[in-house]
Amino acid sequence: MCPGFVNVHTHLSASPLDRSFIEDTGKAHFFFSGLFEYLSALRKAMDQDGAVACFEFSLAEQIRSGTTTVVDICGNPADLVASVPRFGMRVYFAPLFTSGRWSSSQGRIVRYQWSEDDGQQGLEDAAGFIRQYEGACGGLVRGMISPLAADTCSERLLLAAQEKARELGVPVTLHAGQSVIEFHEVLRRYG
Repeated sequence: MCPGFVNVHTHLSASPLDRSFIEDTGKAHFFFSGLFEYLSALRKAMDQDGAVACFEFSLAEQIRSGTTTVVDICGNPADLVASVPRFGMRVYFAPLFTSGRWSSSQGRIVRYQWSEDDGQQGLEDAAGFIRQYEGACGGLVRGMISPLAADTCSERLLLAAQEKARELGVPVTLHAGQSVIEFHEVLRRYG
């Protein structure tokens, strides 16, 4: 008998569809990252029933590998919670929120579009999910605060996220260093 594995970064409700696709594609001027061209299209093609199916498939895959606890960084976790007891895994749901989004309509330049509320409503929605579901399913469901990424969140939102995590007593997770574009953007903004 050995301890179970802990997977600290998953996207269970999308993994079966984007595995290797995002990482193994992309143009040279995007430093061979497929994030900017393909991820948005993939997310728009997925409905909530598809997300639940991917989530359940991914939980089974995680169990098969010996994983007993996962952090699922996701968009809308409320519909996923009902699947957790069937699999008996601990799942830390980390509902994403952001100050803005990147896009590349021409496929050449990454542009950022900022929300009017700087992501505050998304942060409050994530906190609401955590308040509602923390400890659900016999303690198998937990929550984390998850601002999307270093380049899509303002400094103000990141600080508010940390404060909200302290208030709720939960950890924080963040995408950082996931692309060269992000590195250059953060360097441009903050030096």
